[in-house]
Amino acid sequence: MEIRRARREDLDEIGHIAYQSGWTSLTDSSLCRSMAPVLDEHYSPATLKRSLLAGELLVAADDRDIIGFAEIRLRNDHLHMASICMSPVHRGLGVAVRMVDAVRELGPGLPISTDVLLGSGEWEHFYEQAGFFPGETIETAVGDESLVYRRWWSTAS
Repeated sequence: MEIRRARREDLDEIGHIAYQSGWTSLTDSSLCRSMAPVLDEHYSPATLKRSLLAGELLVAADDRDIIGFAEIRLRNDHLHMASICMSPVHRGLGVAVRMVDAVRELGPGLPISTDVLLGSGEWEHFYEQAGFFPGETIETAVGDESLVYRRWWSTAS
């Protein structure tokens, strides 16, 4: 498996993984209704293309397929991991840990942040195991509903 910058020909697979990952992680039906517009906007072909052109996408690829990706944005004083998604069949195999390590290598000396929907125990546990610590909460409105995220931080390496 290799982790590399995404290429144009990766976009279809990235979009497919994003939707698989997004929908399989949502179990509450009201949350699904709230998150549908977010997923549609964040992982639209146009949005993914902008992220690709900005150099914000990393992919994990095996011999044949893209099996995961991370979307990273440089902020003033840190890197922000906007998303990390794995193909459901490749979860639990250490791919996401390797992706986080690759993100750390992109910005040596910079802290990393990521936002996790409160109550997403699987991801909260993952980030804690990866050396992140919980920070501030962020509330955002999606339609009529309010969603609360926890920002997780990893100190500069």
